[in-house]
Amino acid sequence: MTSLFGRVTSGPGVRIRNVHSRIARGGLADAERLIELLGGDDDALWPSDRWQPLLLDRGAVVGSRGGHGLVRYTVSAREPGLIEFTFDKGTGLVGSHRLSVEQLSGGRLLWMHELDGRSIMPRAATEAVVVLHDALIEDLLDAAEALGAGESLHRRRFGPAVAALHRLDRWFDRTPRAVASA
Repeated sequence: MTSLFGRVTSGPGVRIRNVHSRIARGGLADAERLIELLGGDDDALWPSDRWQPLLLDRGAVVGSRGGHGLVRYTVSAREPGLIEFTFDKGTGLVGSHRLSVEQLSGGRLLWMHELDGRSIMPRAATEAVVVLHDALIEDLLDAAEALGAGESLHRRRFGPAVAALHRLDRWFDRTPRAVASA
């Protein structure tokens, strides 16, 4: 996992380049199917047991809108083994992120998640969002690894900083619904 923060050369914000990768066992067709099911009722890859669910209004197809928690985006590219999302205006993020899988030799797969863009939030908020993002993506890759190997999923414990940010994130995610239903 690598996270790079830098100055944006034009316009406001903090540049973000964030990459996660994992080599796991499994077949490409099964892995492609996991990506195809993202954001739908049969999604086994997204770590909804610990994070707000990923919801896509039309499933994992180009033009589908959705997101998770307060993060909103649109599916901007989709092909076997790849899905790309572009952040919606108003999220505080400009750019895209993508999840891909490719077959390696020996029945292994390379899973990769790449976020490339900029944050127009203050730097401290950006870094907090990236800490949460890193934990979420590692949970997703843990699921990909367990599913590909046909093993039970064992979740890692959050460290103290991630646990505190995660609780805060979950609180903020519930606030708009509580206000809207009042």
